[in-house]
Amino acid sequence: MDENVNRNTIRKHKSRENETPGDHEARLAKQHERYHQKKATETTEQRDARWAKTAAAKAAARPSHKTTTAAAGLHETAAGSSHKTTAAAGSYENAAERSLAEST
Repeated sequence: MDENVNRNTIRKHKSRENETPGDHEARLAKQHERYHQKKATETTEQRDARWAKTAAAKAAARPSHKTTTAAAGLHETAAGSSHKTTAAAGSYENAAERSLAEST
């Protein structure tokens, strides 16, 4: 067994694997109640800190998009080179505009 794993963590994990549907619902209800009691007693500073932490986690989870490449109809491949998307390549009025845009 890995020495870094807490014995309580393993015990709780095994207990959750073996719980009945009724036990599962009861555990979730208790967990829900504890969470709401904790939120009800927090101060404004604690709430603001929790909101900031949540916002930072959501921002980190969102993929970042470059608006300049997206607006130009380009996307980056895994190798890092940019290629025109099919929708952007077909949006030119004529072949001369397309060849001019592809040469730049």
